[in-house]
Amino acid sequence: MPTGVRHLSLAAAWMLGSSCANPPDRVLPIDSGDLAEWRKVDPAAVGLDSSMLALARSYAFRPEHHTQSVVIIRDGHLAAEWYAEGSGPESFATSWSVGKSFAAILVGLAIDSGAISSIDAPMTTFVPEWSGTDRADITLRDVLTMASGLDWSEDYSDFNSDVARMVLEANPLAIVLAQPVAVPRGQRWYYSSGDSMLLSRVLERATGKPAEQLAQEQLAGPLSMSRFEWWKDAGNNTYTFCCIDAPARDFARFGQLLLQRGSWGGQSLLSSAWVDAATSAQAPGNPGYGYQFWTNQATAVGGNWPSLPESTYFAVGVDEQYIAVIPELNMVIVRNGTYVKPDRPPIADQGLAIAGLVPDGLLPTGSTAPEDSWRADELFRLIRASVID
Repeated sequence: MPTGVRHLSLAAAWMLGSSCANPPDRVLPIDSGDLAEWRKVDPAAVGLDSSMLALARSYAFRPEHHTQSVVIIRDGHLAAEWYAEGSGPESFATSWSVGKSFAAILVGLAIDSGAISSIDAPMTTFVPEWSGTDRADITLRDVLTMASGLDWSEDYSDFNSDVARMVLEANPLAIVLAQPVAVPRGQRWYYSSGDSMLLSRVLERATGKPAEQLAQEQLAGPLSMSRFEWWKDAGNNTYTFCCIDAPARDFARFGQLLLQRGSWGGQSLLSSAWVDAATSAQAPGNPGYGYQFWTNQATAVGGNWPSLPESTYFAVGVDEQYIAVIPELNMVIVRNGTYVKPDRPPIADQGLAIAGLVPDGLLPTGSTAPEDSWRADELFRLIRASVID
């Protein structure tokens, strides 16, 4: 049984269910990797109150909130899943910046295998063209914590911003590689999709394979993900700052791997030390940012989520995409916004906008972002309130 998974005695399980009429048996926690498919259970069987979950569902699926899917995993079991009309368990959702967290886990896997020597390796190991420039002292740690010091504008409302150019143009990696230094490395945290895109170069130079292929081999395959597509440009550079398409259940499998601290099916898929480091505070100037993950003490872009325990950490994407991992409750929550997958291969040969793949606010392609009444923490509060043990 993975570290951190709680054990309940049969007596305790009986007591938890004894207050309900004909309660379902309280099931024991499991390693989700022991099953090829999620095992769906009655919420009460994992200590959740259905009436509170109904309130959470009602809130999530208000029309103005543009929710496509919510999946709740507890004790390794599928406790609840809800979908908007026209969507279901096989429907593609998208990650937006949740993809950054996948890239960070691939870096951990490369360190585990020895393909990357250290998190403190100089970026010139992977970007030799920076040798002899003012970018020569930037390290992989700086990039993972978004403290590279590279000049960057993460402004989705400005077509001339750096992130807009990266999304609109054909070679996003080239745009980032050409960025000048704005401040010394390691001194300032600034949310930068440019730093995340650099991980595409890091992973390919270190392993000889693009990040998308690594993800298929080292995550999607071992985790039995049913459908997994990660967008690339025409030069085969994976968009490591965003853009994974997968069903909500498969995003939950990724969250469960983290909850189980890298263990899957009784085997160590990823070192627990990397999971712990990536999902804890690491960034200078932001006490709650890790290696492309948000903790519940985060400031700035990610905000914080007071309804959940302090130990909670998140993969977060624009338009309110979430994978929330809650160790204290042995729970994973996934929320995805409305997404219509383009009917074409996941290759953005002239930029993501030409491919028809853009987050809300960058181009007038139809809103997927929730309206002003939405608060992610209200959804989390209602789900947290459903816990009865």
